[in-house]
Amino acid sequence: MKANCLFPLCVFAYAALLVSCGEVENGFNTDNLSSSSQNGLLSSNSSLIENSSSSSYVSSNLNWKIEKAEKVSFQYIPETGSYNLVFKDMKIEDVAIASLSSDNICGIRYEHGSCGRNYDKVEFFVNGKLHNDEVINNSYCILSVSTREYSESLPCGSYTFTWKITKRNKDGIPEAIVSDISKRPVKDTAYATDFSFEAGWASDLDAKSWYLNNRDKYQGSYSLNAGWMRDEESKEIRINLPDTATKLNLYYKFSNTSTKYKDAAYIIINDHQWNLDNYSWSKFSTILRPQDTVAIIKFTKREDGFSSFFVDDIRTLRYAPSAQTSGLWDFEEGFFPIEISGDWRIDNFDAYKGEYSLRSPLNAEGICGFDIDIGQADSVSFWNKCSYSGIYAPKIRIGTSEDYIVCNCSSSWNECKIPTRGQMPLHIETDCASGYNRRIDYIKAW
Repeated sequence: MKANCLFPLCVFAYAALLVSCGEVENGFNTDNLSSSSQNGLLSSNSSLIENSSSSSYVSSNLNWKIEKAEKVSFQYIPETGSYNLVFKDMKIEDVAIASLSSDNICGIRYEHGSCGRNYDKVEFFVNGKLHNDEVINNSYCILSVSTREYSESLPCGSYTFTWKITKRNKDGIPEAIVSDISKRPVKDTAYATDFSFEAGWASDLDAKSWYLNNRDKYQGSYSLNAGWMRDEESKEIRINLPDTATKLNLYYKFSNTSTKYKDAAYIIINDHQWNLDNYSWSKFSTILRPQDTVAIIKFTKREDGFSSFFVDDIRTLRYAPSAQTSGLWDFEEGFFPIEISGDWRIDNFDAYKGEYSLRSPLNAEGICGFDIDIGQADSVSFWNKCSYSGIYAPKIRIGTSEDYIVCNCSSSWNECKIPTRGQMPLHIETDCASGYNRRIDYIKAW
């Protein structure tokens, strides 16, 4: 955040700063860039490179190449080794375009205006695809320029970065500021089982077409974002789960940004699915089973626009399983209990006590259940909760198809106590309906 300044000084500062911001309409692509005949190379020896220059310059320190500069110039700042955009007067609806490319780069950072009103517009593109957009309020920013850093990590390679500035308010120098353009000094890195995203692009994570930037984050500086998407476009992140992993943790933030149709975000492991829907950063955690090899995070955008889906801090953990000796299953141990067999999952989406509970398959239809080895106990109690299907009031059945006891299951947690009557193992089941939860927690046997 920059300090307030007097009007003449702000105007002077404007001429020395850069313009650029984030993301909006996807009406600009690399075809627009290739028509420029005034290409050149940035020079670390030249303080200001005008668009009219016909000479070529080589930058010995940054290896940037100017692909396009219309109604704007690049200014080199020797003290920081970075570049600013410097603008000339523009009339309303005039468009300034500035493009830089590099054959070997792993990320970029720059500062841009951040005043948030619908005046001059700045759009930022990577390889012709819209990445970020911002609109700048002239009446406010002319006296107090508010800026913030945009930082992006990319798989190392060749990239072209473009800033497109549209004058929308009054004739004159654009009030949007883009400054301190520089390479992000990071490389691709392997995170193994701990994807924090702070050390660069994750080379061991299958996240094609996702963006690693600082638009939002759970902690640290960076998170994965789905970015600009077309209507009905889907993107996936595939997480390879180690054979030894017993728990998967990650943090996500999701808010629907479509006006008519609801965006969708969910996680799939084998044939189990969890629907995600939360407007603040939330933890997803589930206990893994030996057959779990891949977790898929999937996001679908229902209308053209920028997604508001972020993923951060993906981690797999290992807890050594052991037999239960206390007669209590609260599902907090970090592994799937070896006494329970069946197709139910353990996750942190709802619990009677603690963080975790046992959940029926979300998309199952018909009867679904599990067996639990309670040893020589002759009594059992547990807490249960069911979301109604709208067709019938769910029941929890304990026993065999010929001989069972029934407990009512409602939308709030209720306790069920029953005699086991010598059943070994004890069978618990219910009628499942797709999209509706049946949960059990805090099983006690005595």
